[in-house]
Amino acid sequence: MKMPHSTLEAPAPDVSILIPTYDQRASIGAAIRSALAQTHASLEVVVADDCSSDGTFEAAAAIRDPRCRVVRNERNLGRVGNYRHLLHDLARGEWALVLDGDDELIDPEFLRAAMQSIRADASLVMVVGGMIDVSGEGDARTLLPTRRDAETVDGRDFFLGWRFDSVVPHLGTLYHRRRAMAVGFYDRDILSADWLSLRKLALEGRVCLLGRAVGRWHHHGSNISSTIEFEPHRRNLDSILIPADHARGRLLPASRVDAWRREALADYAFHYCRFVAGAGRLDLARRLALHVGTLDPAARRRLAWRLATSPIFHVQAVSGALGLWDGLQRTWRRLRSRTA
Repeated sequence: MKMPHSTLEAPAPDVSILIPTYDQRASIGAAIRSALAQTHASLEVVVADDCSSDGTFEAAAAIRDPRCRVVRNERNLGRVGNYRHLLHDLARGEWALVLDGDDELIDPEFLRAAMQSIRADASLVMVVGGMIDVSGEGDARTLLPTRRDAETVDGRDFFLGWRFDSVVPHLGTLYHRRRAMAVGFYDRDILSADWLSLRKLALEGRVCLLGRAVGRWHHHGSNISSTIEFEPHRRNLDSILIPADHARGRLLPASRVDAWRREALADYAFHYCRFVAGAGRLDLARRLALHVGTLDPAARRRLAWRLATSPIFHVQAVSGALGLWDGLQRTWRRLRSRTA
């Protein structure tokens, strides 16, 4: 539900921290308080409860702060639909950051530092900080997008260097709201809707990277990205295919975009195969490998090579189960003939 704004209200803030939430009563308070702890003065926090049934809305509404608005959606929009609703309908800031209701910001100076970088460089379209990845067992890893305190890179170079293990956390990325809307943020309901969106936006300007952990991401079994099922991951390849199509119109050589697309497809499929093989579901790995082959045969050959050279897999058993063994043998014979 969109909340009307009075003509007498304060000017729009610099930044909107957007908190989508659903059945997160136990964690929503910590998420909101972490957002309100940011020291940057021109700030709003907007919480959209997606028809929770556990008292999440009441817990969020109990936090009283003039910078915070809490709304309850009239109907359940789903995870990505709620992202879109917050960005397109509820946010007022020039810049936006999405913080899921079970995560927290841990660096109160993040937005202040980000806005300083933005004011110094009008070409920036986003500022990316790092995160602490907390597993369900309580183990924590600090993941940073750069080893420097800060660096600014051309968005096209940033795009071409973006891999499966790149550090671009949704909760640690402040982006230009209007430009994000213009490139179609959150218009595809897939697992990596954030990466699909941010990849397109990166191509529109420059990107500032901060070598500091700014948020804490709780990685647990209820994260939607933890599913092993084939169909969500098949659809999630759009997080590669759509940005690649977008990149072709942004002054990038087609050969470089095609190479990025091929490597990204193989990389994603390799990690999925490793993921489902650990669960004993080689049938799912085979399905995705074959699907990648229909999109790009060279990506499938690259996948076969990565499986063959990975110590995690028994080469013939796994690559054979994926329907890749014949292609792998052909690749090996070609390599031997070149070195003979």
